[in-house]
Amino acid sequence: MIAIAPPGTAAEREAAARLFFPSLMGDELAGRTLGFLERFEAGAFALDGWLCARSSGAIAATAVVQPLPSGSAVVLPPHGDPSLFDALAESMLAQLRSAGCHQAALFLDPGCEWQADPLVANGFRFVTEIQTRRREPLEPAPDIPEGFRLIPAQCDMQLFGKLLERTYEGTLDVPESRHVRPIKDVLAAAKLGQPEPPHWWILNGAGVGNIGIIQLAMVDGVVAELSYFGIIPEMRNRGLGAIALAAAMREAARSGSKMLSLCADVRNAPALRLYDASLFRTIQIQRLYLWHYS
Repeated sequence: MIAIAPPGTAAEREAAARLFFPSLMGDELAGRTLGFLERFEAGAFALDGWLCARSSGAIAATAVVQPLPSGSAVVLPPHGDPSLFDALAESMLAQLRSAGCHQAALFLDPGCEWQADPLVANGFRFVTEIQTRRREPLEPAPDIPEGFRLIPAQCDMQLFGKLLERTYEGTLDVPESRHVRPIKDVLAAAKLGQPEPPHWWILNGAGVGNIGIIQLAMVDGVVAELSYFGIIPEMRNRGLGAIALAAAMREAARSGSKMLSLCADVRNAPALRLYDASLFRTIQIQRLYLWHYS
């Protein structure tokens, strides 16, 4: 029977972290390993979700399961000795179920699809590719047409939540992940690591009322992330998405950020056209795999 448990010592944690970077050597391997350990020390994921399989007493394969307050999770696939991957994948699924997760996501770079094989065999499935895009510099940010304004979400969080849920209807951005989690859990997860109150707004237009929402996440003093924005179904195809994006850009610039990043499902053609027109360039493409509890 294969023993699977978190790394017990600092030396074991370093040995396990190195397994995530099999193609690196020397100083580059040391730097990436150190960065991974620093993320762990900063609380990026919990020790009990860092799973290690041992062979002859030494760590030979590793993976990470990170549950989120929203009932979802993100995972890092097994790395190391392929003969231990199936056992690790089974432990990962057991961890997801015991944590009460309804959904888990795995992101892989193109060409690394083989890393998903043990998880696909245990219920994960490929869904789509996700583009990360960035606009830099932000200035000059587009103007917002007269009659439109942003209402801070904290003025009415219940309304904000209802509008957020409405924007999920008919969405082209990973619809497979929507309606899996209660909105209150989605909002709780989105608040993690963000200031209080968060940089969230309701988009309101004179004569049309509340038409959508914007969620900005401040990564650091240089980069802001447009973690989500959406328009309610009956107000789509009127150019209002461009207004919401312009408003987000202006708020990010006002916060002092020099760049704004966002993610897009490659199947969402209208959004990609908007991002092209707004000078957001693609800086990364990843393959998204999802698991749903059944």
